[in-house]
Amino acid sequence: PPPPAAPPPAPAPDPEPAPVAYNPGRVVGAIPLPESLSTQLPDGMTGGQPATFRFLMSPGWKADGTVIAFKDRETLAAEGDTLLVRLAAPLRLRRGLRFTVYRASAPTEADMDQKGLYMQKVGVVEAVKKLSELEVRVLVLRAGGAIVVGDLVKAGE
Repeated sequence: PPPPAAPPPAPAPDPEPAPVAYNPGRVVGAIPLPESLSTQLPDGMTGGQPATFRFLMSPGWKADGTVIAFKDRETLAAEGDTLLVRLAAPLRLRRGLRFTVYRASAPTEADMDQKGLYMQKVGVVEAVKKLSELEVRVLVLRAGGAIVVGDLVKAGE
C-alpha cells in the first residue's frame, strides 16, 4: 500500500507591520543610535558608506564650494586624485589650504530633526593651484569613500 499522504500545510498568518521605535536613551557619546535604517532618500541621492559618520549641521551652515570636475573625465575621486572645486564666494586661497568634503544625507526615520541639514564627512582635500577667483584645483588627501561631483567643501579640517 502507498504511504499515507501528509496533511496540508497550515495557512500563513496575516502579515503585521514590524514596530519601529526610537529610544533617545540609546546614545554613544552624542550620536543617537537609530533603531532602523532609512530607505527614503531624495531623488538622485545614493546611500553613504556604512562607516561614514552623519552630522546634523548648525542652522545657517553653508558650504564654501562644490566639487565640479575631475581630471581625465573620471566620475569619482580617491586619495591622490586631483579635482576642481568651484567656490561660492572668493576666499583667501593659498597653496596647502585644506577643505573638508561633505555629502548631503537624508534624515532617517529615527532622526529627531526631520528638517535639519545632515551631512556625511567624505574626506579632506588640499588646494594645489588657484585657477581663478572662484575655481581651485585640489588634491585628495584622505577619503572615506569616493568623492563625486556635487560633493560640498568647507575650508578647514
